[in-house]
Amino acid sequence: MSTPVLRTPRLLLRRFQPRDLEAFVAYRGDPEVARYQGWEAGYSRAQGEAFIEWVTSVDPDTPGQWYQFAIERREVPGLIGDCAARFDDDAVEAGQVLVIVEAMKMENEIRAHAAGVVGELAIAAGDSVRNGQQLLRVVAP
Repeated sequence: MSTPVLRTPRLLLRRFQPRDLEAFVAYRGDPEVARYQGWEAGYSRAQGEAFIEWVTSVDPDTPGQWYQFAIERREVPGLIGDCAARFDDDAVEAGQVLVIVEAMKMENEIRAHAAGVVGELAIAAGDSVRNGQQLLRVVAP
């Protein structure tokens, strides 16, 4: 199973680890965070344990399956959010959400600019990522 880590100048996107449980349950249970997300406030420890057990058992490279990456600051380690991503072998439609980044109460959707297939990842595990950098390329089917 691969263990990708994406680095930006300020952040790391990495696999969840059991040590993330307390911080994960804390922000998922915060009503001020939950009101902007797809979950209800009061996220329980049991829900967090089940999530971390699931996310640490799946491969982020599985085509068509959403995967949650943990987000932390590079200079101050510790979980601050999570990011959902899915890479498909199937065709994508123009405007389809390819990546959702969630951190610090903000959600950013990255959408396909045209119909096609995800033809290339422009980054590799461990690469630094800059603002505006191409992360993937959608090509004609």
